[in-house]
Amino acid sequence: MIFSMGVFIRDFRDDPPRSGTAVIIDVVRFSTTVCALLQRRRSTVLAADTPRDLAAIPGLHGHDVFSELDFTGHDRRFDNSPVKALALAATRPAALCTTTGSRALLASMRASQVLIGCFANFHKIARTLKTATGDIHLIPAAWPTRSNPDASEDLECARAWKQLLETGKDTAGQRIGKIATSARVAQFLAFRPDNISDLCYCLGLDNLPVLPQAHTLADARGLAVIVRR
Repeated sequence: MIFSMGVFIRDFRDDPPRSGTAVIIDVVRFSTTVCALLQRRRSTVLAADTPRDLAAIPGLHGHDVFSELDFTGHDRRFDNSPVKALALAATRPAALCTTTGSRALLASMRASQVLIGCFANFHKIARTLKTATGDIHLIPAAWPTRSNPDASEDLECARAWKQLLETGKDTAGQRIGKIATSARVAQFLAFRPDNISDLCYCLGLDNLPVLPQAHTLADARGLAVIVRR
């Protein structure tokens, strides 16, 4: 069955969603790390808009913090890494703050339903979107720009969902292959040469088949709580 409602690809910086279902897409690595944390059965995952919002979380020292940003003063801070998220015992709640993924999430919280997706849970998200009511807003956290033309993986993932919903044609595997042979892989590894295993999860189709859903955290600005739906 072909999806009959509107499917839109939006830039959260200029046109954040205000209704319908939003899917936050940060393939490398926020969305994949979130999936890994929920796959590992973390009881709570908090996402912060900025490091300052992260630092303001009550009882933060009881959390495992995942972020590639500078964040000092916490003895349980790890990289924004799906491999690290899977390796750690899920005995503590987790908190994340990333360069673009968490910002895209917090900017999109006015949507009626907010999901977090990537290639690692591609078809889990697709099945949910096919039963959604209202418009669907696909939110790539990063877009190719003149200064960074290789940052195309989020847009490719969004286009794969849009094509699948509108035409029934599944191009997710082909798009992963396109990304894997692009300059994006070398670009990522130039900055993080030890994180090739992260890419295996980020570019692995359906290898973390969970359904993350985000809700605004009551009485807290700049924070959202992510649960496994």
